Amino acid sequence: IISGALRHDSTQEAVERLKNATPQKEKLFEVWDGNLDLEEIRKKIPSNRHIRYFLGGENEIFHIGGKTYALTNQGWVAGSYESAVRAIKDEFPDLKIEIKRVAD
Repeated sequence: IISGALRHDSTQEAVERLKNATPQKEKLFEVWDGNLDLEEIRKKIPSNRHIRYFLGGENEIFHIGGKTYALTNQGWVAGSYESAVRAIKDEFPDLKIEIKRVAD
């Protein structure tokens, strides 16, 4: 959902709206100046911390306003997913996000 929101609205304002909608807030992204590729990012993050970010491909990093953002996979505690999805849905109504419960 975060990736989709940033692909739809790749502005600094959208980044801030996403940070405010999630439990991670300022820790949602690791940010570097410049338009770095995946290899450059991996060099900047200590190897024992690579697993803390979604770094599976170029489509998982974002270039916005002369900065590069890597999304964290940390801090998503029980209950935070649903509240974050609802908040993102409210922040980005034009994405037409639907939330449906599935059977257990």
